[in-house]
Amino acid sequence: WGPAMGREASRNRADADRARCSAWDGHSMGSSPALIRASELADRCVGRAAKVIEAGWGGWTHPWGSVLDSIPGTVVLDTDLLESGWPDWRLLPVETLQKVLGSLGVDSADPIVVSSTRATAAARLAWVLLVSGAHEVMVLDGGSRAWKSARRSMLWPEPHRSSEFVAQPRSTWVADNDWLATRLGRPDVRIADVRSLAEYEGRTSGYRTLEAKGRIPGSIWMGDADDSNPIYVRADGTLHDPFEAEQMWLKLGLARDDDCETVFVCGGGWRASLAWLYARLAGWEQVRVLADGWSGWSTEFVADAEAGGTTPGWRQVPTSLPRVVLG
Repeated sequence: WGPAMGREASRNRADADRARCSAWDGHSMGSSPALIRASELADRCVGRAAKVIEAGWGGWTHPWGSVLDSIPGTVVLDTDLLESGWPDWRLLPVETLQKVLGSLGVDSADPIVVSSTRATAAARLAWVLLVSGAHEVMVLDGGSRAWKSARRSMLWPEPHRSSEFVAQPRSTWVADNDWLATRLGRPDVRIADVRSLAEYEGRTSGYRTLEAKGRIPGSIWMGDADDSNPIYVRADGTLHDPFEAEQMWLKLGLARDDDCETVFVCGGGWRASLAWLYARLAGWEQVRVLADGWSGWSTEFVADAEAGGTTPGWRQVPTSLPRVVLG
């Protein structure tokens, strides 16, 4: 590994970075996600046709979801609007998702750039947009932190105008419980679990409000795709080269196979969306996200005024779906 090989590797990496981050003029990824850098966003998107969406949660009371960190002209989206709310946090039907997006002024034909200070939130929203039928979606690599680091101006988001989000949903990137349950054990379906090892091994549910522990039969552990884990997200919030993720998965027992469906699973769908984003950026064809994750697979929440525990007023009832329970 001499200087010449090092320079060649650097050029190859630079070429790969340009290919995955410059999908705007004449290199549209269409129905696939892409990455875009802060400098490219400033040069190509602001003040032009692209719609920029800042993703956060919890009514914008949480510091990483602050509108003060938004990009000029950004539409601010609270991801709580995409889910059923406490205590189950299930993804809403696609028709409802389309109405929510339209009410925020998002048009399915718009080139859309997703930003957040958390990669999992950006990936989840990008996946939701594409599943809902958005034509072109890009993720701002590093989110609003990268924008600030690039010393770009930061302004309060402009008011949005209502629109209508009309598109054909893409069901091929979604796995619901019925879809996966009827395919368990098939050699052409692999289940990649991207929760923490403690969750995968059944030592914790991973959530304060979820009692069920365990995993889906046949799943293999692919590392925890949380923002805090440097194997998926760098310290500055940017993503690794997607082919690095692909090599990590290979070492853990998951090789690319476009003749198989790969279903990414986490607790509720956010971490799985980040793994799905990596897979799509690396060129994987048949990849899905289990929409409601382990929570939806394992548990039904039933209203019960007498129920206490971690979800007062709601009783947690195990589903009839198979699971592996350890310990």
